Amino acid sequence: MEFNDFDTSDTFTVSLWLKPDKNTDGQCFLGKHTDDGNNIFLMGFWDNGYEVNIRDKSYSSNGADAKTEDYQHLVAVIKKVDDTKSHVTVYKNNEELWNTDINGVIGSTKGKGWTLGQDWDGSSVTDLFKGEIDELAIYNRDLTVDEVGYLYNNKSTINNSYDSIGRLEQKSINSGVNSFVTNYSYLDGINGATTTKIESIDNNGKSIAYTYDPNGNIETITENNKKITYSYNELNELIREDNQVLNKTIVYSYDDGGNFESKVEYPYTDPLTTPLGATNTVNYTYGDTNWKDKLTNFNGKEITYDAIGNPLTYDEYTYSWEWGRQLASMTGNGNTISYKYNDSGIRTQKTVNDITTNYHLVGDKVTYEDNGIDKIYYTYDASGQLVSMNITSSETSDINGEYYYIRNAQGDIIGLFDGTETQIASYSYDSWGKLISIKDGSGVDITNDTESIGYKNPYRYRGYRYDTETGLYYLQSRYYNPEWGRFINADSEGGTVGELLSHNVFAYCGNNPVNRLDPDGRAWWIIGAVAGAVVGGIAGAAYSYYTTGSVDWRYVAGALVGAGLGYLAETAYVGITTSAAAASAVQYGQQRVSELKNGLSNSQISKLPRATSTAVSRVTGKVYQAESGTISETIHPLLKSRIPNPSLTMRPPANCAEFNAVNKALLDGAKIKDLSVATFKIREGTAFPMCPNCRVTIFGANVVTN
Repeated sequence: MEFNDFDTSDTFTVSLWLKPDKNTDGQCFLGKHTDDGNNIFLMGFWDNGYEVNIRDKSYSSNGADAKTEDYQHLVAVIKKVDDTKSHVTVYKNNEELWNTDINGVIGSTKGKGWTLGQDWDGSSVTDLFKGEIDELAIYNRDLTVDEVGYLYNNKSTINNSYDSIGRLEQKSINSGVNSFVTNYSYLDGINGATTTKIESIDNNGKSIAYTYDPNGNIETITENNKKITYSYNELNELIREDNQVLNKTIVYSYDDGGNFESKVEYPYTDPLTTPLGATNTVNYTYGDTNWKDKLTNFNGKEITYDAIGNPLTYDEYTYSWEWGRQLASMTGNGNTISYKYNDSGIRTQKTVNDITTNYHLVGDKVTYEDNGIDKIYYTYDASGQLVSMNITSSETSDINGEYYYIRNAQGDIIGLFDGTETQIASYSYDSWGKLISIKDGSGVDITNDTESIGYKNPYRYRGYRYDTETGLYYLQSRYYNPEWGRFINADSEGGTVGELLSHNVFAYCGNNPVNRLDPDGRAWWIIGAVAGAVVGGIAGAAYSYYTTGSVDWRYVAGALVGAGLGYLAETAYVGITTSAAAASAVQYGQQRVSELKNGLSNSQISKLPRATSTAVSRVTGKVYQAESGTISETIHPLLKSRIPNPSLTMRPPANCAEFNAVNKALLDGAKIKDLSVATFKIREGTAFPMCPNCRVTIFGANVVTN
């Protein structure tokens, strides 16, 4: 399977935990290729044992006897010697297998595809791995012998279990002492259909329950016997919340363009009752007649802007900008703050007064940060979700160690637990992400305790990075102000046709912060299904798919990228596909089933098409849907070239729902490798696996429901 691309240096380390089913020759564990299929890097089983290949120059030794079928830890350390040569050392279970020079250098890998569990020759996959890979980590440096040993002896694990349509049922994180277990249950759909909407989430015995309105918005959240009730208008904007946690009822109003007009707080009121006796009113003023969406005064505090919608002054801060919309510095309130970014616009450094924090990245993920006081290493799972932080602090040594993140169904970081599975911090936010409090494991408020681990953890609401000195969230392309409920500056992208509120370039998540997230500041996603998304990518699943044509998702282990890394090194996020795209494909597919069956009798339902399929592009977020039984008038040349002749089934592939959905996407300019596809039987509402024809024609897409 191909997974998300990222660049490596000429010197790097690969760590793999795997269990081969067979020790036969010609099995690729990990590969990196040029666009035309030439090898940049390969690691796997070949004739003479464990082999590493760099730019078609390879080395292996120890013979065929070295290839075992046991569960094993493999490490390949690649170090550039000069412009023509690399030194490679391979370890198995903390023992060196071989080391040698190979006459090749990795060179630039940017933009080339990585593959897991297979090789690729430019047109088809080869050398399929037969077994299971449950952990892959890539470090942008050469690990020492001691560090390799640490990896072998300190393996944390994540075990995920899924139901038959790929919904996450349980996640278990074992840090070496006990297991922290999260269980998920899902809302039933209409007429026996299933959904990916989480009905409850249980974090080690602490439960959060959710209900939904007819439009799929979260209507209530209940935790610790306290309920929050949400109401929305016809545009799905949040207009009221009755919040027993905050003991408040809050009413929001907007103009026709999606701009806040006011936020009014009342004592907590029953959701069916009109609130009375306002205790606080926050007012918004838009004083620029040429740009009506520009907030010029927030609750009595003036905001000034440059010509393209970047704030210049607000609340005693002065802002400076570079490269158009990139925030360069903020000065005021006793702080002098500056920022640096890489060529992709991702933040690499922040200086607050005399303290500089450097961020080490793999893609857009921070894997390590250092401010001269605290060194923090981060671990991500195979879907790219943050799993843990490992801190070494010269200021407060008693907090040193690894801590794991606890989330709710919306992706908020709501707590941290330590290596004994003891919760040591909890976070609470308002609906827009404003931090309400941080408490320690005993319930003591530590919101302003700068030496506590709860304070030092920078990831908070929706998993966004939070800057404590400004109260802003860094969302990669922009900064979000949760107090305003808006981005601080204008989006560089225009709106989406047919989506009224998307044309407001300051609005956050279309004014629906309860049900959406916007991780990069460019476009929001529906979050209801993200926690339950199956994103594929485990090599065991790949092997099962290629040998049997299907995957039993209940038994696919979760891949933990960089687990137990502690202080060691930078860990690459190597997500197999985009979880949001996979989640959306499932969610939109199930919604389509409900739409087609809604209001129909059983007799009428029996006459509907057999299946419906949804394809979602991880690049654009566009959704393409089609039903079975019709043949497209125009077939994309790629699919046409792949149609088996003769057909492998009774029906031509162009009759299939997934074929037609993918065909729509390709005709619209999407690439097949960027698509996540979910197909459901309309009558039964259950997942529908691909036919043999479609396995051939739409090969390369991430088929979630197969």
